[in-house]
Amino acid sequence: MKVALIRLGAFGDVVHAFPLACALRDGMGDVELAWCISSKWSWLLEGHEAVDRVIQVDGIRSACRALRAFGPEVVVDPQGLLKTGILALASGAGRRVGYGFQRARGERAAALFYTDRVAERQGGSIVRSNLGLAEALGIRVEEPRFGVPRFPEAGERIERFLRDSGVEAPFVLFHPGTSWPTKRWPADKFAQLGIILERRRPGLRFVVTCGPGEEALAAAACPPGGIVFSPGRLAELAELLRRACLVVAPDTGVLHLAVAVGTGVVGLFGPTDPVRNGFWRDEDRFVVAPCADVPCWRRRCRRSCLAALAPEAVAEVVSDDRFL
Repeated sequence: MKVALIRLGAFGDVVHAFPLACALRDGMGDVELAWCISSKWSWLLEGHEAVDRVIQVDGIRSACRALRAFGPEVVVDPQGLLKTGILALASGAGRRVGYGFQRARGERAAALFYTDRVAERQGGSIVRSNLGLAEALGIRVEEPRFGVPRFPEAGERIERFLRDSGVEAPFVLFHPGTSWPTKRWPADKFAQLGIILERRRPGLRFVVTCGPGEEALAAAACPPGGIVFSPGRLAELAELLRRACLVVAPDTGVLHLAVAVGTGVVGLFGPTDPVRNGFWRDEDRFVVAPCADVPCWRRRCRRSCLAALAPEAVAEVVSDDRFL
């Protein structure tokens, strides 16, 4: 059976859909799974164990042709946009599964294009809600599985890099960059957090990651003695995250990828909902900005709610024995 999953982006949302891809792979028997994704984010599917084919979306017409040529019998669309609904319909699949008209976010009119409309689960993680789409196909999942592969060669490169940088002790990874300005915790507060943690645990090291164009931000967030690293591929980022003892980051893709590879996290949340976008493992923690309006889902705002979050407040959570 041929099945297509449509989740075009962005970073964190793609990671949140990994367990859905694994559920479709594990629960549908002999299946060939294609993932339709924006070319910008296709690198996130590098080596993914559940994905047989990647259909990169550069334009709606070419994507429709590629999906039609693949010929899926079933399409699952967790994104729920008019664009993705059109892709689902254009695929020619006889069964198209997506969220119904009452969903809280997304474009509700996309439900017009589905044959199976699923009520979005309220009050829980989007990962669990996505798995509800698999349940419409008779697949039940007790424990989400993300399916991020191990990359041995990249792991060796990361270990050499850490040794050459003098990072042989356990290290904490900071990632200050986000796509929304309102999600960003000020870079200097990351640096202050590192100083507090190192005082409490002498010898603790820090690695600060960044994407293209975020080098200055990462340098400002780097505690004394820390190092900045810009991973070039999913393999390098995943293997670096696996070797961290803890990841501290706002609600961004790197945070969710850390959860996916099994590393403990402390998430910093402001405009977005930590229940919906957060985690389910007991060991994971989040800190919410001290603002009465959160979550407000504003991408831009005259005030920065996360700027009021003190490094000392985050340090109290990070210093939990489960992490350090």
